[in-house]
Amino acid sequence: MVGAKLAKNIVSAYSTGSFGKFLKGTLIGFLVFCLFSPNFPVPSVLGQNSVQFSDIFSSWAQPEILKLAQAGIVSGYPDGTFRPQAPVTRAEFARMVVSSFASPSESPPSFKDVPQDFWASRFISGAQLMGWITGFPDGTFRPQEPVTRAQALAVLARIGGWKEEAWTYPIPSSSWALGFVAAALSKGIIRESDPYWDGTNNFADFPCQRQEIAAFLERTLEQLRPSLLSQVEVQGETATTILGEKEEYLLSLINSEREKAGLNQLRWDSTLAEFAREYAEEMGTNGFFSHVSPISGSFQERAKVLFEKGFIFVGENIARIANTSSYPYQSILSSIHNSFMNSPTHRDNILNPNWNLVGIGIWTDGNWLYLEVCFGSR
Repeated sequence: MVGAKLAKNIVSAYSTGSFGKFLKGTLIGFLVFCLFSPNFPVPSVLGQNSVQFSDIFSSWAQPEILKLAQAGIVSGYPDGTFRPQAPVTRAEFARMVVSSFASPSESPPSFKDVPQDFWASRFISGAQLMGWITGFPDGTFRPQEPVTRAQALAVLARIGGWKEEAWTYPIPSSSWALGFVAAALSKGIIRESDPYWDGTNNFADFPCQRQEIAAFLERTLEQLRPSLLSQVEVQGETATTILGEKEEYLLSLINSEREKAGLNQLRWDSTLAEFAREYAEEMGTNGFFSHVSPISGSFQERAKVLFEKGFIFVGENIARIANTSSYPYQSILSSIHNSFMNSPTHRDNILNPNWNLVGIGIWTDGNWLYLEVCFGSR
């Protein structure tokens, strides 16, 4: 992402799964999506799932590897290993960054060595359309070559909108990505405490290991998040509620997924809609984002009113996204829907065969948008 005119956005989502009034306990899943992109792509996920690999206990990047694995951004091998020191191909890296920050594209990439039926074609095309990758002067992408640290850091700098910075260390370097490496160091994406760091930029042109990519990606998310979340405190003075065609559009996306899965279509329910709208507005006007409200309590507590009205099972997905005023609502809602579908917990809510009713609430102040999808059956 390059240039001051491009907005940064964040999509976040949680899901409680579902629960019924006759159950002694509740099934609660917790996932957080974070995305930074001007075009509302698929977010990355940081979650609470249980993921382990047999060979990362001595890796310096073990925490970052686990976070991205839980999010579904990186994965291991059938033998239960992650192979933290193995190189990452340029195609694999394209998949990782697009899974983290963008949407795969159906358009074929323009690189002459990436056919449309190549397994990573959609990810490479998505990264190319975002302006994050440019390929080589001969028109190739070289998808099977290892991605270098310099190449990876340059892509992440473009995603973050970080300008190249001056190299201040005493040993000069001739790396083409010197300014990007300096920016990554300034932003904390690479650190002097990392084992590959040698006080020079000479490390930049070596192949990037899987554990290094995991650290770079996770730190990029952590670096971008605070500046975006700080906006929450100043929003909400001129709020309006979005109704009608926007909710119907999102419902059509949900029912399309259910149709593909051979499930019943969800019918609009005014009680669930009122419940969802009230909570979306409560989050937006009070500047919080959680299933647990400081005002009305947990989802279990809030849902008692639905059980009193005859619902047997209920569930919710919630989302928020920033900088919405410059984009059509279809793009915004498609992005949120895609983030739900790329999380097993949220996807399970959308594709739960027990649901037959749904209500959607959307609140916005013209910049931040908060959304709840409330599912139910009775």
